Amino acid sequence: MRTLSRRTMRYCAALLLLAPLTICCIIVAKEQSGRGRPTLAYAEEFRFTLPTVPSTIVDPVARADYAALHYWEGSELRSRGQLFSADDSLAIEQAVVDWLDILGYASDEGAGQAVGVLVDEIAGNEYVFDLFFDLVEKYAYGPDSPVFDEELFDKMLARVIASDAVDGADKIRPRYLRLQIAMNHPGTPAADFTYETPDGLCAQMSSIRAPYLLIYFYDPDCEECKMLAGDIERSPVLAPMIGGGQLCVLALYAGEDRTLWRRQLYDIPAQWINACDPRGEVADVLYALRAIPSLYLLGHDKTVILKDAAFGRVEDLLMGEVHKNRL
Repeated sequence: MRTLSRRTMRYCAALLLLAPLTICCIIVAKEQSGRGRPTLAYAEEFRFTLPTVPSTIVDPVARADYAALHYWEGSELRSRGQLFSADDSLAIEQAVVDWLDILGYASDEGAGQAVGVLVDEIAGNEYVFDLFFDLVEKYAYGPDSPVFDEELFDKMLARVIASDAVDGADKIRPRYLRLQIAMNHPGTPAADFTYETPDGLCAQMSSIRAPYLLIYFYDPDCEECKMLAGDIERSPVLAPMIGGGQLCVLALYAGEDRTLWRRQLYDIPAQWINACDPRGEVADVLYALRAIPSLYLLGHDKTVILKDAAFGRVEDLLMGEVHKNRL
């Protein structure tokens, strides 16, 4: 299940304005009513026909696989080309969001196949390709998006790069984005860096000894950062782990304004390591941070467990670890 952070709420509000019902609700309602294959009119000129999942498919994951795979059938995207109106574009944006939401419940294999179908459908038309690629990047790779899914977006990038129907110039950005995604990927060692504490002492991130390390990238002037810090400090899961030494929090300001950082040092809890980036390499070179605040959860060996994760995901994972250790 997806866990939303505060910073996703702006997207959620916008999506509610785009359409009052989600794709899943529509499919369920139509299937239960027995009215057959539903048709959803997003705009006057653009009608989108939803796939009817066979009743013989009862497993929820298998149903999501089927819906995602057959989602774009009959849409004739390639033939629409420059005929997309402003209303059409808005309708397609909502359709892409709903498709990504379904993919969040699909299997890894099913998601890969569905992505392949979409790429094959849009690759023959540059206008359509640009529109869909930008939308999928916006929602699957946008750090504020409620349907953020870096793994899924990486699948699409790989399919685009491998496609003979996609022009070489259109593969430049996908190749660059794949390199960004590969940085500090879950399951790989986190990039080490030097941090500096308020007393001027420097140390390596890798030298921190704790079963878990939570890197909290923040900005002293960021109100959302302050709210997230409060969530961490008050968490019934994280707070006891911090107090007991099972979890260390490294609050890292990766900006350049040392005066601003020093002026608000006491906003960071005393139990945390409050530090800045003396070399100015963390945000852009080593971690390619795309939004602040950002949370990275590392294991005792500094392997990345969660990357740019919502606080709820961090809390859920650590809660599972606490329960596991109690057994």
